[in-house]
Amino acid sequence: PNELVAFAQKLKQAAAPSLSSLNAALTFLGVDSEQARRALYDETGIEEEVTEEDTLPGTAARVLGLFSDIDIEDEESAEFMVAASERRQRHDVYFSRVDDPEISQALIDAGFADRTPAVIVANDGRLVSHVLDDAPDIGLGPWVDAETLPAVGELTHQNFARYEALSRPMLLLFLDLRGHDRGMELSGLSGGVPNRDLVEEFKAVRRDESFRDRVAFAYVDGVAQQDRMKALGLFGGARRLPAVAVNAKEEGVIAPYPESLPLDRAHLRDFLGAFLARRLRSKEDSDAFALQRQNDVFDAKWLPKRKPRKKPTEEVMGRYEVFGEDSIRAREVGKIDDVFVLNRDNFAEALAEKDVLILFHEEGCEACAALTVYYKKMAERFASLKIPSLVIARFDVTKETPPLDGLIAGPLPVIVLLPAHDKRPPFR
Repeated sequence: PNELVAFAQKLKQAAAPSLSSLNAALTFLGVDSEQARRALYDETGIEEEVTEEDTLPGTAARVLGLFSDIDIEDEESAEFMVAASERRQRHDVYFSRVDDPEISQALIDAGFADRTPAVIVANDGRLVSHVLDDAPDIGLGPWVDAETLPAVGELTHQNFARYEALSRPMLLLFLDLRGHDRGMELSGLSGGVPNRDLVEEFKAVRRDESFRDRVAFAYVDGVAQQDRMKALGLFGGARRLPAVAVNAKEEGVIAPYPESLPLDRAHLRDFLGAFLARRLRSKEDSDAFALQRQNDVFDAKWLPKRKPRKKPTEEVMGRYEVFGEDSIRAREVGKIDDVFVLNRDNFAEALAEKDVLILFHEEGCEACAALTVYYKKMAERFASLKIPSLVIARFDVTKETPPLDGLIAGPLPVIVLLPAHDKRPPFR
């Protein structure tokens, strides 16, 4: 409720109000600086006492523009105000500015910036500055977006584009957020481990300077995004939370974090370092990474107690069936189905110059078993028609990820048609 009030107040105020005192600037940045106060006193004889009270949400990022001569710095000032205005409706970042040259100089003397015109970002206890007339290649607005992302925030549909614009790999932590109220402090458990503690371990890894500007960190609602987990090499859905994987931003590369390893900062740091060193490019690489650390000593708190995977659906002829030679229909009728089996190894070759209809399914999926009955009958019908340009296929995602990202766009089962000469997204 307090954040909503602050958000409503923000909508009524200027995009970036000017601050008239050093106290106000320091309070806005969430810091105190005796050096800055002394610099202001030496320059002006003004001695400010700490009187300001921070009324902004504690989790919000703050962006402070420093100016000393608007006549000379008019272009940079305008650019700053455009960036502030475009982000005015965001409740996770606030803008202010300092136009008094003496206050700006006091902040420069204290080491908050090199010179004016500049912008200072305070986010999650960290300060970073940039001189505005030496603009970043990506532009001020996108630079602010990158620097004001939370240290480890929730990745949602609303902010996904901001993370995507970074063009960096993302280390993602999938959590069980059932029972957690959005807007409140992170609560709940995943695999018996407090979600808050898991995020703190992620934050500790993010503070490692070797990952700065190279990797983005976020947590995700693993219950709502179970199908997205499969695309990253994580299987078993909500029952296997918490789970970690790198969204590699490279076609064909997956890096799921091994379930056998603890989710503590030391192992997460080593895992991410191995990925950046290009030693983790597949599920097999991740398994080898886990094998090398099977004798590690660690606090048992960080090894989640996950629920067992779902058992395969019990077959009922004509109602719930599975594929292959071990299916009830194959045993009773004596004939294996006509559905072509796809996997990562044969995927590209099988799809070449043919229309391919693919059913994505998994063990323990009752809806998949129900659809299998009709899918096998359809495959049998097309097999009898002997159409060489058409392949009726299936891909079992129980333990294997499809090589093309975006194929699984919803809950299983999913059927996708890939035309012979158009196998690019968006898939349908």
